[in-house]
Amino acid sequence: MIKIENLKFKYPSSSQLILDIPKFQMKKGEKIFLYGPSGCGKTTFLEVLAGINSPLEGIVEISGCDVTKMSASEKDQFRADQMGYIFQSFNLIPYLNVQENITLPLYFSSKKRTRVSAANENKKTTEICKLLGIEPYLTQPVTELSVGQQQRVAAARAIIGQPSLILADEPTSALDFNHREKFIKLLFALCNQHQTSVLFVSHDRTLEKLFDRSLSLHEINISSKVDEDAL
Repeated sequence: MIKIENLKFKYPSSSQLILDIPKFQMKKGEKIFLYGPSGCGKTTFLEVLAGINSPLEGIVEISGCDVTKMSASEKDQFRADQMGYIFQSFNLIPYLNVQENITLPLYFSSKKRTRVSAANENKKTTEICKLLGIEPYLTQPVTELSVGQQQRVAAARAIIGQPSLILADEPTSALDFNHREKFIKLLFALCNQHQTSVLFVSHDRTLEKLFDRSLSLHEINISSKVDEDAL
């Protein structure tokens, strides 16, 4: 699913590498918990994988396609077709209701729309919402939902259209432990239907037992090791 070789990234305003990752691989359907303290580069890593940020050098293959060789518009379309992204702050559209927020990715990706099909769109949305416990709120504005309910809307939006990969950026940080664990199990249940891979980043290691594999960004990122050695 993911293959990285000799990835190097830094921001234009900085002289220091944020990411220096010789090798990283992830299998199709695998669920990986990537941890590290705030500010260590976890979000930056996800943004490079998603093609939002471009590395200085290296190979970043997603589903056999090297994202680094794509133009900006090709990256946008590839991300829309192949990925789901759960943001820490959810990034729901406040003037849309629950169903409209969830189905929004289908209007940016003809491939996702084809996988669902127009005839089954409402049925599929209802099925996902039922599993996540938000079916009663489909026509309700997202601004009227609790944080936990908004989180589940964000998850439903990420999983609609059968993406190959879901990138999750600390989406459970606002929930207590019991709700965090329940949310992750529900997310995995949806992902298992289509063998969707999940790369979940967090600083909260109490969740790592739920995943197939757990590793720290420090383990794979040479740049963070250099920083620590310099302290």
